[in-house]
Amino acid sequence: MADTVNLALIVGTNPLPVYISFKAFYKVFERYEKTLDKVFLICSREDDFQQGTEKIASRISEKIAEDTNNLVKPVIIPISDVSKKEIIEKEIKKEFLDVSKKSPGCYLHLDYTGGTKALSVHIYRALQSVFDDKFSASYIDARKHSFVFEGSNEIVNYIQNKHSYLMSDNLRKKIVLDIRGLLKLHGYEEKKGGNNSEERYKTIYNAIIKYVKPNEELELEKLKKYKQWVHKVADSLRISKDILKDKEVPTQKDSSQSSSQTIWKNVCEQLPDLEKLNFRDLEDLEFVIRVVALKKLMNEFDEESKDVIEELKKKKEFENFFDSSKSMNIGSFSKNKIEKMLNFVKFFEGRWFELYLYEEMKTLFEKEIEDGLIYIGKNLESVKTDGGGINKRNLELDLYLIYGYQLFAISVTTDDNTGRCKSKAFEVLHRANQIGGEEARAILVTFLEGDRKTDLENDVQIFTGSSHQKIKIFGLDDLPRIGEKIKSFIQG
Repeated sequence: MADTVNLALIVGTNPLPVYISFKAFYKVFERYEKTLDKVFLICSREDDFQQGTEKIASRISEKIAEDTNNLVKPVIIPISDVSKKEIIEKEIKKEFLDVSKKSPGCYLHLDYTGGTKALSVHIYRALQSVFDDKFSASYIDARKHSFVFEGSNEIVNYIQNKHSYLMSDNLRKKIVLDIRGLLKLHGYEEKKGGNNSEERYKTIYNAIIKYVKPNEELELEKLKKYKQWVHKVADSLRISKDILKDKEVPTQKDSSQSSSQTIWKNVCEQLPDLEKLNFRDLEDLEFVIRVVALKKLMNEFDEESKDVIEELKKKKEFENFFDSSKSMNIGSFSKNKIEKMLNFVKFFEGRWFELYLYEEMKTLFEKEIEDGLIYIGKNLESVKTDGGGINKRNLELDLYLIYGYQLFAISVTTDDNTGRCKSKAFEVLHRANQIGGEEARAILVTFLEGDRKTDLENDVQIFTGSSHQKIKIFGLDDLPRIGEKIKSFIQG
């Protein structure tokens, strides 16, 4: 009886299930009397007629070699034409007949989770004809996060008797992958020097939380009041969008009735201080709209929220800003000062809520984090490191959580406009798939009220074409207990 077993994995456009399969079976065969001889990564060669997965296989191979200290160096088998049954079977049989001859009686286990249905069927049949009763196969049930096995031989019997958890337990509790590994598999790496410092916003953050969360939960009425403030800033900014598109700053001397002039007039009517300001170019326009709108609505804050304003006033960037007797000359502001002031305003407009969710999830998942089952991160900026795969954009994530190997990409918006929230939903879905593959899920936290969040979630889910729930959208009514609701979705 042969004392070796070989593992073959089919590589598709998503590297994650291939890596999960390797990690699971490598652990199994470490304790088995038969030696794991070779690992084969079966992929498609890239040419003018097919988009190959050879580069993806190379990334998986590098990660496997790294994880095993080069004890395992997978053999990559690129199929020249995955559209033709005859070519697939011919090339697979040629490769594996040689394996069978060199090690008579050896076993081969195929995991075909990563392949397309057509490719998997042809490879399955070809390998079965070569190894006969020494052949077995499996795939990962993405809904149950467990393996399904096919065939009955010594290998399968051993797994069923000694490692039954592969078929019954949640694989996310057995196989853990950090963000670095997940990014590497998908051809990304974390960008160094990302924006991870919230220390400068700490006092403002504490003041906001004190206002919206006076007790154990976020208070819905306070959140609604906050939403009204923020939307006045945001609406003023959106009114100016056509000015930005026209690439010109209308002046009071301009007597034309262009759309930009009309919009500028509306902005000035809403924000009387605006036309008194001096600014250099369009780079200053977003800053002007945002900060002047913020200055105007400060008068509408209630007594309970005064701490927020007082903390903002203490920042040196806002020195004299709230003094109505002082005029602002934007032209005298350095770009660095403008950037810092703008970042404070953006933090007030909604980035504080990203930080709140991050802290809330760290508390709720404290035990899982300690056990190494869950990792939570924020402000992820990553860059593409190679051309493999179909997604070549760099990406950012507000928040993310990894449960074992499954990525949950989380986006936060204080918006309550269905159209803009829909755009956010598709964006976070896209980013989740970029670095988390088909297993990834997306979460969007919004200020949508009533049934609009459910209607939007249904619309986006239909677009995904998946029978699994790919995205969960939360609205204003969910916010008082948002942490617990996110936890329920992740563990469901």
